[in-house]
Amino acid sequence: MKRILIVAVVVMIILFGVLSLLKNRGVPPPPELPRPMLVAPAPTIVFVQNAPANVVFSLSSDATFSIPEAFPAFHATLANFDAPVSSFASALGLLAPTISTNSTSNKNTYWSNDNYSLSYTQKPALLTMSFRHKTGGLPSSHSTKELAAKDFLKPFVGNAASAYVVLSQTNPTSEGGLYNNPSTITTFLFSYSVHAIPVLITNFDMVSATVSVDENNAVVAATIVFPPAPGTQLSASVPALKEGIIQSLNAGRGLLVSSRDAPKDEYGAPPVFSSVNITGISPVYYYGAAFSLFRPAYLIDGIGTAREKNQVVRYFLYATDQ
Repeated sequence: MKRILIVAVVVMIILFGVLSLLKNRGVPPPPELPRPMLVAPAPTIVFVQNAPANVVFSLSSDATFSIPEAFPAFHATLANFDAPVSSFASALGLLAPTISTNSTSNKNTYWSNDNYSLSYTQKPALLTMSFRHKTGGLPSSHSTKELAAKDFLKPFVGNAASAYVVLSQTNPTSEGGLYNNPSTITTFLFSYSVHAIPVLITNFDMVSATVSVDENNAVVAATIVFPPAPGTQLSASVPALKEGIIQSLNAGRGLLVSSRDAPKDEYGAPPVFSSVNITGISPVYYYGAAFSLFRPAYLIDGIGTAREKNQVVRYFLYATDQ
């Protein structure tokens, strides 16, 4: 009797396995989500704290806006970049760190010799690397500064470095004092995007990597905030209509992140705008390291009125409450 019962159980297990295989046959694997790509950045945003909320928002008749049909959030994952940073240090002849510090949440590693300095900072869900050539630049075979800047990034961000990058400016002061002709150094700015939507990573800043190149197309300095990658897609949010965005702003849900040449109140408090005329609405993803998400949001540009003076302003607004 026991033998018959054991045989019956084994047969049932085999049948269950066969049925499971037949059920899953032909089911395609889930589509691979795109990794962040490097794109031309928007201007750097300066964070303004304690912004007043009692502002009346209206939409300009010639305002430009872009609201995507699908605007989902994504879980964000950050890969380990120890290997490419260590390989780069070894290639420079920096075999042992000069300084290495560890705490419960942060790790800082610093290399230095007569020619180079390199630092690698690891914080929860945020990794950065800074490089500086003290005496010249890394030799390059490229014919343009832009190609040299992109090629420098490839070991760290892969194919993302082949995307479009724009020249920000030639800044004669950023590397002043270290080089004979600082005015010939050009700094390129990079930022990341997911599904062609720009990503804000730190302090509402779209610029995530800078590479400085001299007149010989040699890289003299660079700073990289390493890109997190989108993971599992959350439920697709329903994009808000522009009327809904204005309603949310009027309800005080927006955050003032930039005001250009705005008059300051007493004691340096942020300006108290009575009204804002919206001139543009753009979608962005905000990377929140604390909650490991690419969260959909909007940047709202406009003209704010404070004490009868018009100023260029920018507000930040989450696309959803969750």
